[in-house]
Amino acid sequence: MTKKQTKKKDKKEIQDFWGALYGSLYGKIDKHITQEYLETGLTNLEKMFRYRSHIAVTEIVLDQLSGKKLLEIGSGAGAHSALFAKYGALVTSLDITFERAQSTQNKFVVLNKTKLGCQAIQGDAENLPFPEKSFDIIYSNGVLHHTPNTKGAINEIYRLLKPGGRAVVMLYCKDSW
Repeated sequence: MTKKQTKKKDKKEIQDFWGALYGSLYGKIDKHITQEYLETGLTNLEKMFRYRSHIAVTEIVLDQLSGKKLLEIGSGAGAHSALFAKYGALVTSLDITFERAQSTQNKFVVLNKTKLGCQAIQGDAENLPFPEKSFDIIYSNGVLHHTPNTKGAINEIYRLLKPGGRAVVMLYCKDSW
């Protein structure tokens, strides 16, 4: 197997794993999500983030997001992206799995944020489909260490940040809980 074939196989395994995990954890809930349920969940999520001093509220000032172009790499089920959109960020979310990108897009629809330009797409963190200097903020929480080429994904972040932009990235430590 060539290096390119191995990399493609690795990414397919990553997609399969995270797609299946999404289905088992969130699939049923997301099918019937309402605006009221989602807004209550986002309020609770923000409270938890503040209690835990999470990077989503310590490194990003939510009250200053209005009109900012924000890219989330690895949106998962979409809660972080939805929280940023709630505060007026123009969010583009990217996930390697179709299921998770679809879940994030559904949250934008439920919150009526698609008309403002919020969108979720399936994509690869190592090959981001955006022009240089596109985003004010790029956020990725516990994702990039899962990609076969973490350095390549980080290079993509630098390529996409506007001058003076901010990257907010968290990677897990090998021996971390």
